Amino acid sequence: MATQRVCIFNKYGFCKFKETCRNYHEKKICETSKCDARKCSLRHPRLCKFYRDHGFCKFGEWCCFSHETKKNIENTEVKELKNKILAMEKTDKEKDDLIKDLEIKMRMQEKKIEDINNMLITLTEKETSLLELGKRCNSLEEKLDDNFRELENKMSKEIENTDVENVHDELIKSMDRRIYVLEKRRLGTDFCDYCDFEFKLGSEKERKEKDIHIRNNHTF
Repeated sequence: MATQRVCIFNKYGFCKFKETCRNYHEKKICETSKCDARKCSLRHPRLCKFYRDHGFCKFGEWCCFSHETKKNIENTEVKELKNKILAMEKTDKEKDDLIKDLEIKMRMQEKKIEDINNMLITLTEKETSLLELGKRCNSLEEKLDDNFRELENKMSKEIENTDVENVHDELIKSMDRRIYVLEKRRLGTDFCDYCDFEFKLGSEKERKEKDIHIRNNHTF
């Protein structure tokens, strides 16, 4: 029926041709109170003059015209306005909830940014500490190098001033003395701790003899 022209008589009231009309007859009545009837394809029946003037119409609910009074129309408009207000309040509440959620998210993001800034500050402080430690390590390495070179110089001078042959002879004598003492002890002879006095190992008498020797000769 979309290709047919809408019947103007049926749209605004009664068409005498009814179902035999060559134009399209819409049955649904528009419920929008402030609708532009010229652009709307639904029915916009005018007020029944009998119902308007006498408050009664013999056709009753079967009348093709509107039986709505001004009061009913106003009530309908008020109801529509209330519904619009409720819808607006619902929309406002949804917007308020959305704003609250966004504020919570913003606070969370601000907290994250603050934590990141604190981490950056901590990392910067640690980096500064590491740089200072690196400088101190380099300074210590330089001091160690200087001390090592100084020690090398001192050792070189001491070696130059030392009679190597005498040191060698002393070492040989010391080693020979140790070998001699070890051999004597193996054969049962020991020496005084302070001189070359010899005595036999093993008996109580010989231990007393060592003690008497030390007391008489090495006690100050």
